[in-house]
Amino acid sequence: MANGYLSEDYKIKNQQVISELSNIVEKWSPEALIKFPRYLFEHKKLEPICILPDEFKRELIFGKLNCDNAKREYCEDESLYCSICLHSGLKLINKVMNDKNFSAGPPTLKMTFMDVPIEMAFIMAAHSDEGMKGKAELRALSSCFINEKILEILSPVRNFDNKIDDQMAAEFNVTEKLRIVIAYLELWAKSNYVYGRVMGYLDTPMLLIMTAKVFLMFPKASIPFLIEKYFLVYSKWNWPMPIQLTQIDQKRIGKFMSWAPGRERQFASGKELAMAIISPLFPEQNEAMQINLSTAKIIQIELKMAFAQIRKVDNLQALLDPIMANGRAFTEKYEHFVTFTCGGTELNVENFCNFVGKRLRHELLYFVENSLANWVRFCHVYPTCVPVEPSDDRQMRPTNFNNLHKKVWIQV
Repeated sequence: MANGYLSEDYKIKNQQVISELSNIVEKWSPEALIKFPRYLFEHKKLEPICILPDEFKRELIFGKLNCDNAKREYCEDESLYCSICLHSGLKLINKVMNDKNFSAGPPTLKMTFMDVPIEMAFIMAAHSDEGMKGKAELRALSSCFINEKILEILSPVRNFDNKIDDQMAAEFNVTEKLRIVIAYLELWAKSNYVYGRVMGYLDTPMLLIMTAKVFLMFPKASIPFLIEKYFLVYSKWNWPMPIQLTQIDQKRIGKFMSWAPGRERQFASGKELAMAIISPLFPEQNEAMQINLSTAKIIQIELKMAFAQIRKVDNLQALLDPIMANGRAFTEKYEHFVTFTCGGTELNVENFCNFVGKRLRHELLYFVENSLANWVRFCHVYPTCVPVEPSDDRQMRPTNFNNLHKKVWIQV
């Protein structure tokens, strides 16, 4: 991989995974259509979308059984879940149904398939527009519509294309600019281990809102200039002052559903607000609600370091190298580490370890950083779990425990 772009080995491996998974879906249901996004950079996981008819039963996707790697043959219903379970390349699979929480996203199958993490989302598409009007409120909760709202806010900038000549208009395509800047910032965040909502770091919706704010400040700027200003603005930002693209109308019906600092503290048991990045679509919510004081400190440190690197560059077109050079291996960033190992039975190890991972950043803040503030500046949790090889000492391990343990590096 050079500068994060796709390597040949990565392309070949992805093609094998895509081919195998596509064959499974096609054999499972001729009505299913699976689409894989085109990646410009190497991602740690694939995120395909499976499109199904609106009347398709969810039971046919998730089934009623659980996948046990030691007894795959018992997962024998006609669901896609069991069809994937029967493949020898499957290591882990988890159902995320989101039946009642539409804002949490579409129903999803999370899996490790042929050693590649995959999150397959399911979209039900109606044959016509009939009945869709009654779903307007639910559809507005989708992140897709938040993205559309951001582009709508940027429309005055996009309309500027009509006032300049064709050559300048080609360079001033705001949508294309936005895509490039977001791809760059995603690569920066992942290279510096501050990407991942679950562990309290940045993710694409947050980066999109933050970038749109910079676009509105500098509507005619070039891509290198916008990237420089992104790091300038947010390395100097007076956190937790909220980042907002639109004002929240406190007089409208349903205002209690929208974000407010006091309301967030009330639902978060009085915890201190660390960052506020507010979505522009009703009901407005804080996309950065998972970020606490500890992870906010880490993000701010990385923003300042990136900006310091940019200021050393004479040619803005050469921004990529100095910022990405700062993205060292995680074990090279710090001198002291604590390793947490999570283990459980094969049936529930994934859910249990996910729960442990979500709690780590809270426990470290309250029991390490606050208690040992004179010695510990902050704890940087590695954004993802790292698989641990199984132990050869079977006498020391109960036979009913899975070898799929996980570890997380913590800087202290």
